[in-house]
Amino acid sequence: MIKKIIKILSLTAFLLIITFTLSVYSFAQPQHGYRISDYEVIVKVIKNGDLDVTEKVKYSSLGNSNNAVILIDKPNGEEIEIEKVYTLIRDELIECERLSAGQWDANVFDGTYSVLQENNLVRLKVYGTFKKQRGTVIVHYNVKNSVKRYGDIALFSRNHILRDWNGYAYNLDIEIQLPKYTDASRIKPFLHGVLVGQKRVLDGKIIKYNIPNTVPGEYVETRIAFPENLVKDAQITDKDDYLETVLQEEKEYSESDKSDLLKARENAAKEAGKKAWNEKMKQRIRVFSTILSVIASISGIITIYRTKKELQANQEATSFELNDIPQITPQEAHFLLSGKTGARGILGGLFGLASKGFIKPEFINESLIFKLTENHSTEILGEPEKDLLKFVYTSSEESGEIDLLDYISKIHKNNETVNVKENYIKWEKKIKRYYSEKNKLTAGQLYYRNLGLIMGVILFAAGCIVSVTFSVLSAYLMLPVGFMMFWYSLSIERRTSYSIARIKVLKKLKELIIDTGKKQNPLPSWANDSMMLLAFSLAIGVENNLHLREDRFDDEDICSIGEILDHALITLNNSLSAILDD
Repeated sequence: MIKKIIKILSLTAFLLIITFTLSVYSFAQPQHGYRISDYEVIVKVIKNGDLDVTEKVKYSSLGNSNNAVILIDKPNGEEIEIEKVYTLIRDELIECERLSAGQWDANVFDGTYSVLQENNLVRLKVYGTFKKQRGTVIVHYNVKNSVKRYGDIALFSRNHILRDWNGYAYNLDIEIQLPKYTDASRIKPFLHGVLVGQKRVLDGKIIKYNIPNTVPGEYVETRIAFPENLVKDAQITDKDDYLETVLQEEKEYSESDKSDLLKARENAAKEAGKKAWNEKMKQRIRVFSTILSVIASISGIITIYRTKKELQANQEATSFELNDIPQITPQEAHFLLSGKTGARGILGGLFGLASKGFIKPEFINESLIFKLTENHSTEILGEPEKDLLKFVYTSSEESGEIDLLDYISKIHKNNETVNVKENYIKWEKKIKRYYSEKNKLTAGQLYYRNLGLIMGVILFAAGCIVSVTFSVLSAYLMLPVGFMMFWYSLSIERRTSYSIARIKVLKKLKELIIDTGKKQNPLPSWANDSMMLLAFSLAIGVENNLHLREDRFDDEDICSIGEILDHALITLNNSLSAILDD
């Protein structure tokens, strides 16, 4: 009953986490386009009809871009000259350098800008160190031939926010400065493109525009009619009077339905409502994800606990003592301790065959030679041992012996690494299969192993996605729990009583060999066979300590044997690494 509850709870929690993780993309649509939090413009009208413009633009969002873009209005007949561009970093003005044509180097995106002339605008791109998609840009430029001069008035007309600019702007403050003072009643300011905005003539020289915000589809156009003698150095556009024409145009604009502006506001309101709904849903999902993360993590911990209980309850206690070590092969012993076979497994297996009389090792100079003995029945050998013996038969020379180190060097010279690699992988798989057949998992253990592997992957993946997507701190708990579940389930075969009993005894043997108190800690009786002792010493990695037990090797020079074994292990390890990496 408890198993079913855990299974249903775990799978339900994980499915819900995945469902809501994937649904985040429908709830949290990214907002495209730029967002300007403050926009300050100062325009100085020169007597010759040119403009001296300074814009300070503070971006609250760069629209997932690595640059800030400013669109500068450029009607026919006007010329735009960019004088200076700055970025504001930590209250310090950093002057930007203009990119030359074709420039592309390491500094291209750090404190630089580019200018692109288009039909009716100039596109200014500023590259800098913008953190969190925010930044402030100040640009100073001149506009040639901007003010139009007529018989009775001069007309200033300029777009500050273009109609095609797909972004949001807030707190627009535009100041127009005329060349000199005049009667304020003769200054007539107009504002186009927005439904809400304020225009004021502060005195006989300065005109101020204040617009709270603009949305995509709106634009900001300022027009000012003022006495033409204020720009007496400007070229005359037309000698006829033009004031009545301007007033008529403004009347027509005032009486127009402005449906496009209303539509833009409606769309912006819908977008704001959608964004608010998305934020609300994200908050709900964040809370729900927090709860699910905690439940999923607790479920994972409970599953690990239940797996451990299953291992303890459904596995009969296995009796395995020091004298029972010969029941396993040296290669299996090394696999139990390290989870792999490798050079120690091969060399230990060869000495294991020597202990059973199938081959005889000889230590000559720096060589390690294995000689075949008279034919014996191989019925007592397991499949991995038979394969190792077959390797000695097929690799030995006519004299019936194989120099292991010389054979390794010939493998690389004769380009036989592919065959050796295939044979080694097959042999290692047989060892694992042979071990698994003796260490069979029960149905319950198999169930928990598979459940743990699946849950571990899902928990870890959900922890990565949910923690980043929703910024849920509790989701980080799923990362270690998921990893621990996967690792615990993957190594479940090493946690059975069969494996634990053998690993414990092998570690005890290791302690006995390196313990110099031989009388207090005698070795088991099978260790009287020097070949078997060598085999298992190699498997458990204590061959360098055999000189402490030199009484087991009669008149043999155990120190010399140790040096040869070290050399053989290094050569085998290097060779196997090179072969398996090919």
